Amino acid sequence: MSENEKHSNYWRQSASRNNSIREAIDFKHDYGHYPDELPSDCEPDFHGDFGDMSDEAQDAIINPKHYQIMPGDIQYMDIMEHALQGHDGPTAHLLGQIFKYSFRLGAKDDIVQDAKKIEWYASRLREYLENGPKIK
Repeated sequence: MSENEKHSNYWRQSASRNNSIREAIDFKHDYGHYPDELPSDCEPDFHGDFGDMSDEAQDAIINPKHYQIMPGDIQYMDIMEHALQGHDGPTAHLLGQIFKYSFRLGAKDDIVQDAKKIEWYASRLREYLENGPKIK
């Protein structure tokens, strides 16, 4: 398949997905809720009316499964609070991103995609530690 055909297929699928999302949003506007059965590829990219959601739905947004990685009551944020003690500013942010993608490796996105994000943030951290901020 040529590059042009790949791009055409991508945009055709994207347009179809956007139409499905638009239809689901229109349905919610008309009936007050999303259709019972949304195609698996057309869940809206936003959370909607958070206050109208059940406690379970709100918890799934606030504490998604890809961060529920430890047994018991230990939460991802508990680990981050401990791991990032003594760091601040860009160093803490970059370390946090490295830890985030490391902990959820392959649980949310493609494993190679997550690994490349880890690599990118680690490279950016090294550059920051060696050279300081890019914008001074």
